[in-house]
Amino acid sequence: MKLWKHTLVTALAFFGICTIVVQSACDRDSCLTLKCKNEAPCVNGFCQCPTGYEGAECQSPATDRFLGSYFGNTTCSSTMLPVADSAAINIEKNPNVIYLTLKSRPGAKYIGTIEGNSVQLHDTANVRVGHLVLDIKKISVEFDETVKNENKECTFVGNRP
Repeated sequence: MKLWKHTLVTALAFFGICTIVVQSACDRDSCLTLKCKNEAPCVNGFCQCPTGYEGAECQSPATDRFLGSYFGNTTCSSTMLPVADSAAINIEKNPNVIYLTLKSRPGAKYIGTIEGNSVQLHDTANVRVGHLVLDIKKISVEFDETVKNENKECTFVGNRP
C-alpha cells in the first residue's frame, strides 16, 4: 500500500511540475497589449517609433523634450566674456523640427531637425551654422557667426527653469 501511495504522489508531482513548465514556457505576444501610435509597428514587444516620435507607444513628438525657455550665458571667442542671455525653442514643424532664437541675437532664427538629444542648426539664410545638445533640462548651443567680416565661435549654455 505504501508503494502505491509513493508512486501516486510521485506521478502527481511529476505531472504538476510538467504542467507548470509547459504553461510558463508559452510566450504571449506582448504586441497584443501595446497600442503603438503614429503608425509605429510593434516588433518583439516594442514599438518601433518612426522618426520624430518617442515613448513606449510612440505617443510623444520629439519636439516636446526641447520646447521652452532657457536662461544662461553666451560666450564668444572674440571677447571670452560671458553675457547673460536667454534662448527660446519652439516648433517649426512637428514631429521633429524646431527653431531656436537667442535674445542676444535679435532677428537670428536657427532651425534644425532633432536626432536623439542633439540638433544640427542653420539659420534661415543658411549662413550661420550651429549644434544644440540637450541634457535633461540643460542645453548647450554652439554656433558660428560673422559680424563685420569677423568670424566668431559662440556658445550658449542655459537651463530650463
